[in-house]
Amino acid sequence: MKLAILSFVVVLSLVVLVYRSGHFLAARKAGVLLYEFSAGFSFSSRTAIFFRHRETAFTLRLLPLGGFSDF
Repeated sequence: MKLAILSFVVVLSLVVLVYRSGHFLAARKAGVLLYEFSAGFSFSSRTAIFFRHRETAFTLRLLPLGGFSDF
């Protein structure tokens, strides 16, 4: 049962990350400056910054079930 829940959380996180990546790429193509692209809910605390590219920080949040782009 625990493995099923963990698998669900991992798969859901990956699906949301791919979905939000489309928003990120569309915003970049439209010339919108994005300051943060994150895996996780925006209200949770930042746990890691993976890397920075131009003005965008790619981060991981404490609750990695969602995703957001901060512009």
